Parts: sequence; C-alpha cells; structure tokens
Amino acid sequence: MNIFNIDYPALVNYLLPVRKRKTVRIAWLKTLVAPVVYVYNLFYTNRANNLYYLQHTSQVCFLLAALNDIFDPTLKRIYYSDGLVSLSFHAYINIPSSLAVNTDQLNAVINKYRLPGRVALEIQTF
Repeated sequence: MNIFNIDYPALVNYLLPVRKRKTVRIAWLKTLVAPVVYVYNLFYTNRANNLYYLQHTSQVCFLLAALNDIFDPTLKRIYYSDGLVSLSFHAYINIPSSLAVNTDQLNAVINKYRLPGRVALEIQTF
C-alpha cells in the first residue's frame, strides 16, 4: 500500500513555504526529522517481515518456501519427504550436505511455521 511509503526529506521541502526554503533551514529541518526517519525505517522493515510471515502458513509448501528463501535462496534444494517407519509416521526436511546451516536457526524457523501438536519434522542431509 502506498499509505506507508513516506519520503520525509521530500515532505520537509514540500511543507516548507517557497520563500523560506534556504539551504541552512532545510538542513536543520531534515536534521530534526532524522529520528522520525529512523523510527519509520524500523517500522517499515518490521512491517515487511510481518507481511512475509503472514503470507506463509503452516502448509508444507509454504514452510519449504520459507526455508529455501532463508537458507538456499538461489538453488532451492531443500525439500520434504515422509513415510511410515515401523508403524509410525515420520516427516523429514531434507537439506543438502553442501549447505552450511545453523541447526538451531533451522529448527527455530521450522517451529515458527509448523502447527503445534503436529508431527515433529526431522532434519536429514543428502
């Protein structure tokens, strides 16, 4: 949405009357607006992260999309497999062995997107 795209330095120039647009005054007003710009940038990045999180549900395809976006953005080699092993259902996230992944961060991302109470996802390398 365009309501969140605010260019504060341009807004300073726009709201200042033409006869008062001196370089020193514009620089001073931009300095006064700098903390607002900083907070706005924090808000905007947080909003982008929240929108990304809301676009990915707990479905396996979205979980794999999130994992591939974070850990393997170019080749997208992370995939899902499941099956029965001795009368119990197992689900696996398969990660290439050539990919250097922090397992704690990987488990955090998996737990963030998967539904609680569902089958635990085990990590395998191939």
